[in-house]
Amino acid sequence: MIGQFLGDLIQTENIKKITDTMNPQQIYELHNHPGVSLWLLVIVLFLILGLITDLFFNKFHKKRVSRDHQI
Repeated sequence: MIGQFLGDLIQTENIKKITDTMNPQQIYELHNHPGVSLWLLVIVLFLILGLITDLFFNKFHKKRVSRDHQI
């Protein structure tokens, strides 16, 4: 959903940049829909965020468990 929405928005803005003097390669590049790239980027970012969060909470939980056992 995010990739589709942002891809449509970016594609619309890029199509507005097309002029009569551009060659076919430039026109094709501006018509390209970046939705899949954005979708993969969002997945990778959330994966990294999840790993960082998991490592942080596991480290915090281990410290708390070791202090509770010392009491």
